[in-house]
Amino acid sequence: MGNFSSKKNTVKGAGCLFTDGKYVIAGLQPFKKPVSISGLGGKTTVGESIIETALRETLEELFEMHIQPSSIIDELKMIKPRAVYNVCGYTNHIYTFSDLLRFLETIYKNGYKSRLYAEFPLTIEDLVSKRLLIPECEISHLVLLPVVRGLAIDRLFVQDINAVIDLKSFIFIDTK
Repeated sequence: MGNFSSKKNTVKGAGCLFTDGKYVIAGLQPFKKPVSISGLGGKTTVGESIIETALRETLEELFEMHIQPSSIIDELKMIKPRAVYNVCGYTNHIYTFSDLLRFLETIYKNGYKSRLYAEFPLTIEDLVSKRLLIPECEISHLVLLPVVRGLAIDRLFVQDINAVIDLKSFIFIDTK
């Protein structure tokens, strides 16, 4: 476990990282310059503990839960991170994909709905693939990234993605 303090406001920000050891969940932030893929989390607010920051920011970015009942945060606090580390004033709470499923179940059983999903996701596949694209969201897409050292996106592949965007009459063919 890394450098961690439970004191309030001792860090700039905090977040949650969900992994199965092979993949991590990340989010595309379309309004950052340059457009970036990042983890889930953000800045701490006055009077908030580090774990409260991590959970609040994660719920905001996953579901646009800008107002969160303290009961949901309290329930999610019961799911203990597998590790916690602090780098440059940012504290990350590491959870497994099984923990993420428990997060989803907890939020669902509390009756929360998100405009980012036609039906609230209860699987990781639905969380990633059934997210609706709403232009003004801080996180537009969720992605699974491989857990590898030195990850970078090849510039030619970025050009390929841009070509797809530029195609006016792109037709997706289902080969099943």
